[in-house]
Amino acid sequence: MHAGFAMLEAGQVRSKNVANQLTKNMLTWSVGVVVFFLIGAGFSGLIGELTGAGSYGSLTQFGAGNFGWVNWLYGAVFAMTMATIVSGAVAGRAKLRAYVTYTFLVAAVIYPVVTGLTWGSGFVASLGFHDFAGGMIVHGVGGIAGLTAAYMLGSRMGRFNEDGSVNVIPGHSMTFAVLGTLILAFGWYGFNVGT
Repeated sequence: MHAGFAMLEAGQVRSKNVANQLTKNMLTWSVGVVVFFLIGAGFSGLIGELTGAGSYGSLTQFGAGNFGWVNWLYGAVFAMTMATIVSGAVAGRAKLRAYVTYTFLVAAVIYPVVTGLTWGSGFVASLGFHDFAGGMIVHGVGGIAGLTAAYMLGSRMGRFNEDGSVNVIPGHSMTFAVLGTLILAFGWYGFNVGT
């Protein structure tokens, strides 16, 4: 899926931003998964336990004979999918250092709080909230974070003229965008069915 995200986003930006966009996608996965493993998964379990009927056992479930690693990997992929939504929203506008800081925070705190309150049997789950395959948790949180980041960063450079008229900024490669979309569509079958 992240190969699809990388291709889609790289195809949608100007050629001068392709290397930055691809680097952001690589760092989302490499930084985010490590942070989610070291901090986020345990924090999610802690939030679930403190606010509802969750369990502190998020990181102790990695024993032989259980599916703890599989569950963690799905959780990490969901977390990085949420982070990548923001990558697309700030494409061509965010510096790499700021984006890596965001990825760290979202993998360590923001996303784990939401999953602890919902999938981790926390407070929101006790109200009867149900989510299938991240429809609200992944896409809702990612969309809100992306919209917030885009608002804070403002429009892309060169998007508007001094008189307020709009300049169309097409992506540099329709081929990358379409191939990325097809890879994502294929990946979603395993991603959502696997959950």
